[in-house]
Amino acid sequence: MITLLFIVFPLAISLYYQLKLEKEIFISSLRAFLQLLALGFVLSFIFSLTNWLHIFAYILFMTLVAAITARKRGKAIPFAGITSFCSIFICWLITVPLWVIFQVIPLETPQVLAVSGMVIGNAMTSTGLTFHLLQREYTQTKDLIETKLALGFTMYQASQEWIQQTVRTILIPNIDTLKTVGLVQMPGMMTGMILAGSPPYQAVRFQIVIMFSITAVVVISGIMVSVASYRFYFDKKVRLKRTET
Repeated sequence: MITLLFIVFPLAISLYYQLKLEKEIFISSLRAFLQLLALGFVLSFIFSLTNWLHIFAYILFMTLVAAITARKRGKAIPFAGITSFCSIFICWLITVPLWVIFQVIPLETPQVLAVSGMVIGNAMTSTGLTFHLLQREYTQTKDLIETKLALGFTMYQASQEWIQQTVRTILIPNIDTLKTVGLVQMPGMMTGMILAGSPPYQAVRFQIVIMFSITAVVVISGIMVSVASYRFYFDKKVRLKRTET
């Protein structure tokens, strides 16, 4: 409960600068506290699952919750929920199974669920941010898009710079992290493994796989959501809609 006092700082900043995020910050923080507390009690049961159908069902449940959360950032886009779910699940499908196939992690419930949560969480963040940035870039570049359409550009050609800027923006934090890891920060996964007694070299190797995989997840989800969503800003006559979120 004492740790909740840290939330006072972002709440105070949101109120002072009128960011109108204090309600979302408070509710999100309270949910995180309660959800993690509940997870602590049920984790032993989840990790004891041996039926892989049950495990896969739990992964689908995590993906569904992540998709529901991400789609809230794409209110102006039809089928944002389906787009989010497909994007997040495909990111899981091309990372975690490969880790198992190449023996990065053993085919055991705790390891599979732990890294699945990591991949799904990062894909959710990237998907939600992509929805948000698409709307922002649309607002800033719609005059340029309309000019390109008037000059005979196709819908995709007119939107290409818009999509590129969106994906470029969501990649910046990952690129900066890759540049400074080991110099400025020690990643949590690597630190946790070292504290748990793993040899540092083994922890470093695992962290490299994690970071490269997360970068791939961010790119894949950003591209998929952008390409699947930008067309909804156009009407049937290839004219920009006056859409606001």
